[in-house]
Amino acid sequence: MTPARAAQRSMPAAYLLSLRKRGTTTEVLLERRSANASLMAGMYELPPLPQDAVQGREPLLRLRHSITNTNYYVQVFASRGPQDRGLRRAVPAARRDLCWVRTNRLAQEPLTGLARKVLQRLDVMAVKPVALPEVLGEAVAG
Repeated sequence: MTPARAAQRSMPAAYLLSLRKRGTTTEVLLERRSANASLMAGMYELPPLPQDAVQGREPLLRLRHSITNTNYYVQVFASRGPQDRGLRRAVPAARRDLCWVRTNRLAQEPLTGLARKVLQRLDVMAVKPVALPEVLGEAVAG
């Protein structure tokens, strides 16, 4: 007899997507997790927003992201202009934990799975095709 699975929890989550142009380069604002964080230490993620900061706002993207026994119902909000400056101020992270990263460097940076998923879905980060080994490719074709 298999043990009963733990009940799935549901959690809302909100994140900020803030882009800027520097000449011909586009940069995205990311937060670096603390080096001593219990999960994904030192990795980059989109800056989290408190739920009260996004009340009544329409998200740019909605998605579900599951980690172990938790379903995160994620909403991503874009900082588009002067009316959205309050969103940037609502980010609780310390300024020293926030940094601008060139979008053409994202593939080389240690991103959380959720950050990678969001940035790819919004075409901020290119999706690289998976290269199949030749043997497997031949087996599929044959």
